Amino acid sequence: MKTIKQFTAIGVGLLLAAVAPGQGQGQTWTKTSPGAGGAFTCVDVSANGTVLAGSDLSGLYKRQDSSSDWVRIGHSDGIKATAVDAVKWKPGDNSVALAGTRNGLYRTTNAGSSWAAVSGSWGLF
Repeated sequence: MKTIKQFTAIGVGLLLAAVAPGQGQGQTWTKTSPGAGGAFTCVDVSANGTVLAGSDLSGLYKRQDSSSDWVRIGHSDGIKATAVDAVKWKPGDNSVALAGTRNGLYRTTNAGSSWAAVSGSWGLF
């Protein structure tokens, strides 16, 4: 299991590097991780280039197309879980996304500025 988790972390890390806009165009690379020995577990990119990346220990991270900074999304933003196992932007909509955690499903309707738990299983997007 440890090998699979390490492979996943490497694969997602490479994917994040590949989708990071502006990288590789004369800019330097900076090694990053969610910290505390954790790993990135999932990633998705919206149509406008906003990246959401989930981690196994420290919640969700967001990177806007025009920024080189990652913003941690956590408890104060509405996600009450530290492990994020899946993220998905609504196709064609840069403001709606879902995050799957071990504590439930969360949705944003404002491009990740705030999140709310989803109750029920209808109308996710």
